[in-house]
Amino acid sequence: MYYDALEQRRQKSSTILIDKTPILSADIHYMEKLFPAKRYIFSVRHPYDVVLSNFKQRYHQNAAMAAFNEFWSSCDFYDYVMKNWFEVFPGETDRVCYVYYDELVTNFEPTIRRVIDFLGVEWDDAVLDFAEHSKKRAVRTPSYANVRKGLSLGVQSSYQNYLFLFDDYAVVS
Repeated sequence: MYYDALEQRRQKSSTILIDKTPILSADIHYMEKLFPAKRYIFSVRHPYDVVLSNFKQRYHQNAAMAAFNEFWSSCDFYDYVMKNWFEVFPGETDRVCYVYYDELVTNFEPTIRRVIDFLGVEWDDAVLDFAEHSKKRAVRTPSYANVRKGLSLGVQSSYQNYLFLFDDYAVVS
């Protein structure tokens, strides 16, 4: 079913397939068995930002998204995913391109050029106008409105207003 859905969306002339499904990183041990040569772009944001952002989303309910119904389970799920990921990829590798959100926002062009190089595709200046381009087609992400606004630094620090929620899960320094 998963591969059928990918095949329906894939342009027949494509040589690269990008699956932007972050929840799949929870199954990285399994993914490595299925696709031992697969390459990944892994986005890194502050853990509190990721947890809070997902907790505040209203996802279509399924088994995977149920983890975000309660704050404590959102924290536990994030911890589970990251532990699994870094067991498989504990550091820099030629199979993973790590993209840090702060770096992406403050140094967009050099960061995105590094990602494009990692993918082995030709640079296109249209990449720099992603927000404008997104207005011309359907964006199917929970944060579609933010995609159309472009990148900003304020988004990833909103968790600071909710630090009290994390008291039972981490020591805040």
